[in-house]
Amino acid sequence: MKQLLQSGKRVIIVSNERDAKTFASLSEGAVSFELGKDLVLNPMDAEGLPRHIYVSKLMTALEVIAGTDLRSATDLELAINRAIALGNTTVADVQLCQAPDVASTYTEAEEPNARKPSDRSIAGYEAIRSLHQGSAARFFYGSQTIAMRDLTQAPLGVLIVSQGYLPMEKFAFDLLCIKLSGLQADPNSVVILENAENMRIRNRRYMKRDSWSEMMLRDLMQRGPTIVTLDHPADMAPGAIGKLNSCITHRLREGPDIKTAVELLGISVVSSGMHSKARQSSRETSYLRVMPDGVVLLARNQGETCIPVQLDESITLTELRPEELDRRASEIIPHESIIGGITHGDSIIDRVAGGQRDTAIKMLRLLERYEPLTEESMRKFLLSGDESGDPDISGVIARLEHAGMILRGHEVHGAVSYTNYRITMKGSMALRQLTQRDEAGK
Repeated sequence: MKQLLQSGKRVIIVSNERDAKTFASLSEGAVSFELGKDLVLNPMDAEGLPRHIYVSKLMTALEVIAGTDLRSATDLELAINRAIALGNTTVADVQLCQAPDVASTYTEAEEPNARKPSDRSIAGYEAIRSLHQGSAARFFYGSQTIAMRDLTQAPLGVLIVSQGYLPMEKFAFDLLCIKLSGLQADPNSVVILENAENMRIRNRRYMKRDSWSEMMLRDLMQRGPTIVTLDHPADMAPGAIGKLNSCITHRLREGPDIKTAVELLGISVVSSGMHSKARQSSRETSYLRVMPDGVVLLARNQGETCIPVQLDESITLTELRPEELDRRASEIIPHESIIGGITHGDSIIDRVAGGQRDTAIKMLRLLERYEPLTEESMRKFLLSGDESGDPDISGVIARLEHAGMILRGHEVHGAVSYTNYRITMKGSMALRQLTQRDEAGK
């Protein structure tokens, strides 16, 4: 990564290791986002990809959560298409039907002419519901914190997708690969997938993951240079490995990994002839088990066999202060969604709220503490005990929603549907930026 940055390349590294945030110290302009903390990935945002392509890929990515093959889930595919076509939607806008309980929506006794959604569509819909009603909501429910095209303009972007639940991590890797592969080709933008969970197919539940991982890697490489790291090379689909132009391996221990590496690196099982007497063994494969630290084997498509390489010593990485990372992140989050013709201040909230700055701050803090809330609930909270002024609650809500700082949602209680709001990661970051500026002023 250091060599890539020094050669003028821009790097995005996606990792499920929280320690990866120390990579941000490699560049003065580096930014770091952690999924669920200051990054939301919106599955309903196609980010410029043609809708028919994006929906097809998203359906495959959802299989790891749904636990079933969704190729025949036509009703779900149509529902996702409808939601994405509307624009500015979230996973909460995907609806197979109006009733909250999809599995019991249609019965022959009640609706003899109605067609019940297929079991696979229902399973896929339950996966969608888990993205906005379950613990995964903080990862995937809301407006996208930052567009991938904006992230690729930073010298170094670090994305942490650690969630503690493997299917969701796989889905997060899938979603990022889909969004990144849809960007315009850029040979100076390098994507690194560290411990790429979605590339692991050993002990797979669905055979389609083989061709799926191969297709994702192909699409990523068409966009620009791509690097994949895995602890075990045997976890990767042979077709995906075949897409790679070069392979590097450290010391390996397990038999399946050794077998895969032998084929990748072009190592002979038994060799004799022109070798030094100091050589430890005539069996070249044994070297994979005894390689010292700092030595790797490198193989390129152009060569017939691999060569040993001595690596430089590791450099020291330090974790940057959260406030420094927040400041950098706020500088690259786009402001094109902010309403024009308003008073410009020093913070994002000033630019959004204008003369209703104080009301906007109170509203965001209220949502951060008690979300979700309806407009009427916020009105009662904000106006209680305050007879001065006449804050435009509806206007502030409209401004904050248009700027992506709050998110409109729906709840159904009985037969009544309620519109409510919750704060987004962008809104939380704007509050933190404001707090840090105020503390610096003191």
